[in-house]
Amino acid sequence: MEDLMLDTNSFTPLYEQVRVRIMERISAGEWDDGSPLPSEQQLAEQYGVSRITIRQAISEIARSDFLYKKQGKGTFVKARGAYYLLGGAQDFPKYAQALGKTGKSEVLASEWMAADEAIAERLKLPVGERVLRIKLLRYLENEVVGWQAIYLSPEIGDLVELETLEKQQALNILLRVKGRQVAETLVVQGARLAAEQDIALLGCEARSPILYSIFTELGIKGKPYSYSEVAFRADRFKWVFKVVGS
Repeated sequence: MEDLMLDTNSFTPLYEQVRVRIMERISAGEWDDGSPLPSEQQLAEQYGVSRITIRQAISEIARSDFLYKKQGKGTFVKARGAYYLLGGAQDFPKYAQALGKTGKSEVLASEWMAADEAIAERLKLPVGERVLRIKLLRYLENEVVGWQAIYLSPEIGDLVELETLEKQQALNILLRVKGRQVAETLVVQGARLAAEQDIALLGCEARSPILYSIFTELGIKGKPYSYSEVAFRADRFKWVFKVVGS
């Protein structure tokens, strides 16, 4: 239980320290989706604090939509979708917040370019059509831990404000503000060895492990809005999957 010990000399309130510890355990998959948390009394004994402190921490986590309560039955981990990537581009801000850290994005480059065959096929556009390419760096505190390259169709690229994208950290939130709704996200995820781009941007060593994702975001009529390639350092993050039965 050494990792559960709190710093009573810290300026961070005890309930916030408990919130972070519980979120770390949820994110690490200690409890299955939909499974109950230990009781307030059990958690109070684990962390050496009062039940009031535990109750405040749990309320904060529930407010962030990671927990839900059943009357007379207890508090449960909120069920997630079919996959969940710790540190993934879609959940990166929430993951950083759960750890009590600051996650931020920086636009490294932005340019309109002619779509090659691969990008044209992904976005269902003619070869040579103008698309907006944006390259982002992902930071955890002040450390670069990931990068993302986003290719946007002309319809969507003309709506993107780079400052807003840096602030929102997710394209689907920005599009919602602009009146465009991402209806479906197609995802491919896996792991590979670091390539030259990873080494240059992330400062990792050659052949070190990299987690990658490929996202295609579709509009309400199935029209591709964007195609993204994402990479994160595997020595900082890990995959957590949920297997869904048929």
